[in-house]
Amino acid sequence: MSGSTRWLLGVLIGVGVIAAVGVAVALGTRAPSYPADSAEYAVQQYVAAVADRDATKAIGYLSPEVVARCESIPREAITNRGNASLRATLLDVTARDGVTVVRVRITESYGDAPFGGGESNMEQAFELRRGSDGWRFTEAPWPLYCPPKSVR
Repeated sequence: MSGSTRWLLGVLIGVGVIAAVGVAVALGTRAPSYPADSAEYAVQQYVAAVADRDATKAIGYLSPEVVARCESIPREAITNRGNASLRATLLDVTARDGVTVVRVRITESYGDAPFGGGESNMEQAFELRRGSDGWRFTEAPWPLYCPPKSVR
């Protein structure tokens, strides 16, 4: 084997190792899978619907009481997100008095990378209650907004 053939073989092996490491990292950083009957899963699916700009699917996670209270939920908060992309990180889950609160950190990336882009981070607390039809939000979740329940 000549020196140039050995060099070319070394480069090909190096590229193969780099590709294998890249695939391993990509597979290892996939979103965690939560049980389909968990509050974490409901929040994960809701945030995925927001990221996909699917307002119908996202609003489907709201409880009937929230839908009734917020008669005309502004879908633009979901469908008009520009070129932003979302990433959510689970912080903690607390259950008390039949309500489960799932706290997440949401990172919203926007703009053209690498020099024109930016991101913002925010913590959100999602309140859910388990019903016969699964987990549903008991308050209008980010990025939706409707006035809170009136106090009489």
